[in-house]
Amino acid sequence: RRLLTHSFPAEWLGLPEIRWVPRAESSENSPYNPQWLTQLWDYIASDTRNNGGKLSHFEDNLQIVPTVVADGERTLQVLTANMAVVNMANQNTGAEINAEVTRILWSTGIRTLDSSYFRGTNRSRIYQMLQPYIHPPTVRGIITALKNSVSDVQVVARNERMAARFHYLNKSEKIKLRGFIRDSDDIDLQNDEIDTLRSLPIFEVFDSG
Repeated sequence: RRLLTHSFPAEWLGLPEIRWVPRAESSENSPYNPQWLTQLWDYIASDTRNNGGKLSHFEDNLQIVPTVVADGERTLQVLTANMAVVNMANQNTGAEINAEVTRILWSTGIRTLDSSYFRGTNRSRIYQMLQPYIHPPTVRGIITALKNSVSDVQVVARNERMAARFHYLNKSEKIKLRGFIRDSDDIDLQNDEIDTLRSLPIFEVFDSG
């Protein structure tokens, strides 16, 4: 990990997230090179010395998690225990599960994992290693990511802050999100998760028009 640190630009030091513009023409030893990122994750996933497939020694350290903020806008995030990132990719094929919901998440400040850099036979292992950090494309996963995105806000104001983000969704987007929630396999939501859902202005009872 110490050698890896020297590959990162000095101006990235201490930043939880950086805007990332991949540059294929960059040095093969540069984090700006997309092939470098792919090879890094291949190495992490295939390293037999890795402690049971855990990523704890990468936590709170380097910007190695590729995410998407909006169409064409990417970031690299530091791996942390409470990430506001959802994996909207099929774990077997890497294909996007629901492009419409993905865009809705972007609109509400949630990043999605950019799994296009996870390739070959190691893809499923990388997904497995990231499971403790990156949330699944379920109602529970989205709620957890939302809560993590406002973790710097006082508890009493968190639901209000989350709800404010959904006011920017149009009626069609709210209908799509309600359908996603309705069809979700999460049937054992906890009381606090249900309360969070109810606080979001996406249901008809909240819709004034």
